[in-house]
Amino acid sequence: MTKEQFGRFDPRERCYTHAASLMSAIWTFRAFAHVRFEYWLNHAAGTAAYIALRQAEDVPTQMDTLIRACQCLHEMRVSLPLATDVLSGIRAAFKRCKLQVPVYMRKYFDTVQHRKDGLMHHTKTALLPGSADVGRIGSGVDLHFRDLLDELDNLGILD
Repeated sequence: MTKEQFGRFDPRERCYTHAASLMSAIWTFRAFAHVRFEYWLNHAAGTAAYIALRQAEDVPTQMDTLIRACQCLHEMRVSLPLATDVLSGIRAAFKRCKLQVPVYMRKYFDTVQHRKDGLMHHTKTALLPGSADVGRIGSGVDLHFRDLLDELDNLGILD
C-alpha cells in the first residue's frame, strides 16, 4: 500500500515500530524465562530482524531490534536447529543488501552452520521489505531462503 492508501501513517514506519515492539516483548519474556526452548519465537525474532535490517545502520532503534533478535536466536540455536538456519539467513541478507556485519554482531554469526536439508531451504516468503532486487509483499515475486543461503560462500554447511 502507498502512504496515500494507508492514511495518515507511513506504512514503512509502522512496520518498523511493530518489529521493535515485538522484539521488546520477546526481550521482556527472555528476562523472565528461557527462550532457548521456545521454538515459536524463531519466526517472530527472524521476521523482526529482517524488517529491521534495512534501516539498522541509520536508526539506532532498528539496530537495537536487530541485535536483540540475533541474541535471542543465538541462545535458541543450542537446542533448536531452526534458529541456526534463521541466523544463516540473516547473515546472507546482510551480504545480499551489501551491508557490513558490525563487529559487535559477528559473534552471532561466527559459529553458524546450517544444514543443506534444513527447513529453511524449503521456506518460501517475501523478505527484506523495501529492497529493489528482492521480492516484495504483494508483488508476486517470492524469495526462497534457499536463494539466500546458497549465496553464502564462506559459511560452513553440514551434510
